[in-house]
Parts: sequence; structure tokens; C-alpha cells
Amino acid sequence: MLESSKALFPYELDDQTIIFKDELGNELLGVTNVYSSDDIDNYTFTFAGISCIDDSEKKVDVELKPEALFTYLIFQELEISFDIAFRASVNVEEYEEEVLQDICRVYFLNGVGDPDFTSPSNRKPLSITINQRNDPRLLESSEPISTIEINSKEFTNVYIKTDDELTFYYNHEYGIVGIIDNKSDKVYSFDRYE
Repeated sequence: MLESSKALFPYELDDQTIIFKDELGNELLGVTNVYSSDDIDNYTFTFAGISCIDDSEKKVDVELKPEALFTYLIFQELEISFDIAFRASVNVEEYEEEVLQDICRVYFLNGVGDPDFTSPSNRKPLSITINQRNDPRLLESSEPISTIEINSKEFTNVYIKTDDELTFYYNHEYGIVGIIDNKSDKVYSFDRYE
């Protein structure tokens, strides 16, 4: 992953407490758990049945261990969490040309236990291309909004992801900057780190 991409990672490399506020000024505490791909023994991607570079008749399995940064952000009171991942992404169809880009994926997870990305209750992630490098694909789930106000607080370059249960707002400056509980219509906005 490029240093310029790592510089956009919005969380400190130490765990933090993050304070959000609702429209009445009541505080909501979030806690981060930050780690990297170096901290995970089995952090790999395996792609089976890829055509061999030397002999296109042969199929090979390609195993990759990309450099990555992660934040697991927990809101105990709401019983929700987010997994924010920055990583290099190799275009496996063109792996011999080393076609890659740096990406950000933000997963909204039900509950606050260990992340289970195989659970059908988990949603598709918000996907953002951080640095396209030499990969022609763009992963954007949406275009960022240049300026948005959440609970009278202004944020810039914000991506939005909505599903039946929750709407969340993300930017590279602060990470998750807003949460709307679509069932109760409660709105929370990022206030500060502690």
C-alpha cells in the first residue's frame, strides 16, 4: 500500500475513544481497535483456477497477503460496529502485469462481537478507491458529497451508505462522521476523540 494511501487512514494506530453526539447533545461513546495485516497470521486472499502465466492451459491458485490497516469501531450502546479496512487490491485477472489499487472498505456489522463477514445479516460494504494506481477499475459505492451538515456540524468529502436499518457517513478526515438509526430516526454526529 502506498504511503500516501496510508496517510488517509483516519484513525490513530493506538486504540481510541470516539465521542458522537445526538441532536440534543447527548453523548454516544465509540471505541476503536486498530490493527494491521502484520497482526493477523492468516490474512490472505486465495484465488483458485487462475490461468498460469507460462502455460495458459494450466490453472494455478494465487495466494496474496496485501498490506492493510484496520479499525474495528464499536458502539456498545447501539449494539453496532464497523470494520474499516484500507488495503492494496490486486486485479487477479491481470496479476502478471501487477495491476493494483489501494482501496477502503467500510463494513457495517450487526452486534459488537468478533466481526463475522460471512453472516447474511451483514451488508455489502461502502467501497472507495483511495489510489487507482494502474488499475482501470473504480470501486466507488457512491460519489462523495462535498459538504454535508449533520446535527449542525459540517463535514467535507463525505460518502454515504444506507440500508434498512442504518445510514452512515464516512470521510477520510475523521472516519465515521455520522450515524442515523433508520428505525428510531436518531441522528449521531462525530464530535471528538478522547
